[in-house]
Amino acid sequence: MKSSAKAEFERILEACRAEFAPQSEHERFLVEIVAHARWKLQIIEQARARADRPELLDRYAASARKSHDRALRELQKRPKRAARRARNPPDDPGTLTDTAYRA
Repeated sequence: MKSSAKAEFERILEACRAEFAPQSEHERFLVEIVAHARWKLQIIEQARARADRPELLDRYAASARKSHDRALRELQKRPKRAARRARNPPDDPGTLTDTAYRA
């Protein structure tokens, strides 16, 4: 990756981190996928503007959009998942173990 391309990717990654504020390793991974896909789409659009046959780049753009959209949907599920966990907290595994030995 050229230094200007790397700097642009870092800019996009920092913007995505600020936008999504990942809280876990999985969320950080998803944010990186979103950032990489956005960066890749930007590169593809620049290449399309210079290409003799821009339709040849459509497959790469579609793949990047698919990756972006999948990761974005997963990130958008976070509030629903957090609310569900708050309503249904997991059982205390210590309590289950203690009662199992008493039986």
